[in-house]
Amino acid sequence: MPEIENQINVSQNQNSNKKTFLILLIIVLIGLAAFVFRSVFVSRFKKQPTPMPSLSSPSQVLVSSLPLNIETIKKEFPSNVPIEAGVQILGSSKQKYLDSSKNLVSVQFVSKKTLNENLAIYENFLKTSAYQITNKTSDKDFVALYGVGSKNETFVFSASMDLQKNVLVNLVYSL
Repeated sequence: MPEIENQINVSQNQNSNKKTFLILLIIVLIGLAAFVFRSVFVSRFKKQPTPMPSLSSPSQVLVSSLPLNIETIKKEFPSNVPIEAGVQILGSSKQKYLDSSKNLVSVQFVSKKTLNENLAIYENFLKTSAYQITNKTSDKDFVALYGVGSKNETFVFSASMDLQKNVLVNLVYSL
């Protein structure tokens, strides 16, 4: 009788192992089917990113640094632009757009005057030079003016206070 019980236990263990194997096989097949479904069908319906609109090629620009010399820089701006004497020049550049007659000149310097003094100076310059002031911004640590002249030239003045309370002025002229 013990032999029959051993045969029954072995037979039950084999059936149990077959069931376990069959369950694992079904789980693997379901996982494989889900992967294939996702790879094939879901990717077809996934929203494709919208391509960026094509833009015309940008202008070619010839950029050159100007010497950090106030006299050289003043020659690039209209003759009556008020630039303080003896200022520390931080940078200056000239940009020539090769596909147009536009040129752009900029200078950055540390002013000895306050933000509001600079704002008054450049606002007066724009008004007396027949520029139309199209934008004016005045805040605690930042002031700016944007002016357009009669020949469609633009003049931008901005000044800000840095962490050491220096007034940094940026002038940009485009003709």
